[in-house]
Parts: sequence; structure tokens; C-alpha cells
Amino acid sequence: MLAILAYVVLVGIDHFRQWKRKQQETDLRAIKFVCAYCGYDLEASRERCPECGRPILLHPDPELNLQEMRENPPADAVTPRRPLANEELITIHVARSHVEANLLYRQMQFRGIACTYERPEFRPDFYCVRIYSGDREDALALLERFRQGTTMVPDPKEVPEVAAKTFRL
Repeated sequence: MLAILAYVVLVGIDHFRQWKRKQQETDLRAIKFVCAYCGYDLEASRERCPECGRPILLHPDPELNLQEMRENPPADAVTPRRPLANEELITIHVARSHVEANLLYRQMQFRGIACTYERPEFRPDFYCVRIYSGDREDALALLERFRQGTTMVPDPKEVPEVAAKTFRL
């Protein structure tokens, strides 16, 4: 009797696992691979969106040390420099939370690095901190200071390499 009960339980567990696996496969097929900014279908793209030219966002960057960012504000705020006409906005950090993006934005603004942060329309779970290309070196140095457990800071100038390292393509 006990053997029959054990057999029934094992068969039930096996059927449950098969059902769950099929459901997960269906869920993965339902996910659309679209640009976080413009919604363009990216199935054939690997590095940049062909429609808007921005890097493809798959995963957020490693988290920053929020405690260090809160506890170490600059002594005197510096007015951010005005970007030149030929400078473009580049994504320097992809955050998972509004708090992290806002703290990084404020730290950069106080140190004279003109930046913005935005929530991509088609990936509302990420926040992108963007700077002007002329402030890239200063922003990378600041990011390196606030990184937790990693020294790799992606260089947005080399987008294919950044996409491969940061977004694990």
C-alpha cells in the first residue's frame, strides 16, 4: 500500500514538473525582444537599435554602493558645464531602482557633470543615467568609486564591447 502511494506521489510530481516546464517555455516565447526606448523589434540586432541608435538594454549594471553615495556628498557643489553642440548623450549606468539612479544623478550634478536619468518606455524596470560625451572620463571615475564588488566599469565609447560585457549578449 505504501509503495503504491509513493508511486502515485512520484508520478504526480513528474507531471507537475513537465507542466511547469511547458508553461515556462510558453512564457519565454511570449516575451518580445524590443528596444527599451522606441519599441523597435530587435530580433536581428545585437548591439544597437537600428531605429533610434541607442544600446540594447538586457540587464542592469551592477549595483552601486548607496550608503557611500548618501554619506559622502561633495563639500561644495560645482555648476555643471554646458555641453558643446556636437556632444551626444550616452548611457553611463543602467540602474534597477529609482533611488540608485537619483543618487547617482545628484552626485554627478554636484560634481559638475551634466546628466539626466530616464525610465525607458519599453523597459520600465530600468533607469538609465545619461551624460554628455565630454564628461565621460569624469563620470567613469565617479562610477568606479561607487561600484560594489567590481572594478569593471564599461566604457560607453566602445559600444559593442560594452554590450558584450555589461549586457551579456
